[in-house]
Amino acid sequence: MDKQQINLIKKKNQLVISIFNNFIWEIFIVIFLIMILSNKFFFTPRNLVNVLFYSAILGVLAIGQSFCLMTGKLDLSQEATLAFAVILGTCFISEELLGELVHPMIAIIIALLSGGLIGLINGFFIVKVRMNPLITTFAMSITLRGIAIILTSGKTISGLPRFYTFLGQYKVWQIPLMVFLFIGLFILAEYILRHRSFGRNVLIVGGNIKAAIESGIKHERVIIIAYVFSGILAALGGIMMAGQYNSVNASMGTGMTFMIFAACVIGGVSLRGGVGNFLGVLGGVLLLGVIDNGLKLMNVSAFWMQTISGLLILFAINIDSIKYSIIHKAEMRIKKLYRQSEIVDREGE
Repeated sequence: MDKQQINLIKKKNQLVISIFNNFIWEIFIVIFLIMILSNKFFFTPRNLVNVLFYSAILGVLAIGQSFCLMTGKLDLSQEATLAFAVILGTCFISEELLGELVHPMIAIIIALLSGGLIGLINGFFIVKVRMNPLITTFAMSITLRGIAIILTSGKTISGLPRFYTFLGQYKVWQIPLMVFLFIGLFILAEYILRHRSFGRNVLIVGGNIKAAIESGIKHERVIIIAYVFSGILAALGGIMMAGQYNSVNASMGTGMTFMIFAACVIGGVSLRGGVGNFLGVLGGVLLLGVIDNGLKLMNVSAFWMQTISGLLILFAINIDSIKYSIIHKAEMRIKKLYRQSEIVDREGE
């Protein structure tokens, strides 16, 4: 095999890797076009803003989950943290709970800090006590749901102060503020991942923890910070949801966990850790938002929508395994071809 043939095969394998690394956006374009052709109301400015609006909370939580997954861990407590944190903040500003004790801005800070504290506790037990991430975060989720029910006495608390709900209700140029926040956080997360040492360390720890330790990376701190991010962003999602519905209750966020996982995995974050990017996760979030919105416009039954959601999660898990296998094989072939190319160069000399 001469050098020209080797280079041609290398390019083909690099193309395969590129296609599968951007797989989410290829699927998104296809689904987006199908939805446009299926319903005349889909491709309108108002409906497209709705897609972004209802994808925003899922997207914010997916950023936090992605950081955890990239370290090789996971966080099942996000949806419960979302409910608990915003309810805790509401306790200090609602007459139905403890009363109007603080300014709504302080209540928002309390909610965000409580989310970060929950992430810190999760990270501590996983890293220092060596508890299983699945069991730890699942137990935390059950605990937080129980506390949320106790705090609200199982009731829906409405009539929240306007300042407390502005994230979910305020608009800029007729576009909800949540949409700008959602996109801005994705840009910030991608910047951290690609251009800051913490982002690089997340991928190294998730990809090969032994190599991370040998290179002097404080892997325990990286994992704990990832969980703190996850908790803070879950709390932020709760504040956004409280604004969206102008109320809070203990069941907020129920059922979101697996859709968050689906968005992350479809978006290219590996369940094995060490692989992922936030541009892909954004694609996963928008894909789920487009499908959900399109099915509602088609008046698809809620039972069918639940079935489709389950199939999407199954698809996400399978596509992760298939994609990993195909990319790994392509990378191995490229390495082999590089060695062959070096042999051909030496023979030419």
